[in-house]
Amino acid sequence: MNKDDLLGVLQAIYDQGQASRTGLAEKTGFAPSYISALVAELRRRGLVEEGGRSPSRAGRRRVLLHVVPDLGHLIGIRIGRANTRIVVTDFLGKVISLKKVPTEISQGEDHVFDLIDRELGAALKSDNLVKGIGIAMSGVIDRNSGTLLFWPKVPGWNNVPLMRRVQTKFGLPVVLEDSVRTMAHAEQKFGDAKGRKNFVYVVVSMGIGAAIYVNNRLYLGADDLAGELGHTTIDERGELCSCGNRGCLEVYASGWAIINRIKSGLQQGVHSSLL
Repeated sequence: MNKDDLLGVLQAIYDQGQASRTGLAEKTGFAPSYISALVAELRRRGLVEEGGRSPSRAGRRRVLLHVVPDLGHLIGIRIGRANTRIVVTDFLGKVISLKKVPTEISQGEDHVFDLIDRELGAALKSDNLVKGIGIAMSGVIDRNSGTLLFWPKVPGWNNVPLMRRVQTKFGLPVVLEDSVRTMAHAEQKFGDAKGRKNFVYVVVSMGIGAAIYVNNRLYLGADDLAGELGHTTIDERGELCSCGNRGCLEVYASGWAIINRIKSGLQQGVHSSLL
């Protein structure tokens, strides 16, 4: 029995959510007898289990397989400028717990790291099935080293080896990724982009970002910076952006830009019916 074939079938079941033996044979091109042997081995190892049957208008309904939800639990932590969110899910993405706490970045880098350590430590203490940690931040990230290169509008957060620090502290596999890209991945796995191979996911919040999927894969670009929509220059002589360039889209259309424009207008005596 080929190990790659075993992993391939396991991946196919995970990607589809549920799959029948017949469907797996059709998808992989393997003989039904070989699929049955591979599935039997996956079940023996406690990786997949049977659950439910596929709908059928005629004939016998197919038994469906899915990855065991408690194969491992995962922690996701989204570190935002205002709030930090900590979620624990099972292996299939079902939310087990969700918590939101103020980030309080004005108190400095050490405070934020203490917050991360405290919340991750509490989550791990309450769940001994956790096998990995994912961190999302709205910044410029070196995906290979897991380093936060730059956090817009947050002074002092440059070249922070965040992935290595958390990995060393807790001894678990850690992934660091841009927030918008993590949202796009979740949308493809669970949301409106499910089953779509090509799409662009755009977020307009306090900043502006995008994630691009091409042929079912996240498109990163030559420097891993594809999707930095907010820092696209629209006016070369425009206002100074936090990234150091002038006239970025984010300077004019982000949440920060709208708030600053409202403040400026009010200071100049513009009347607002909302205030």
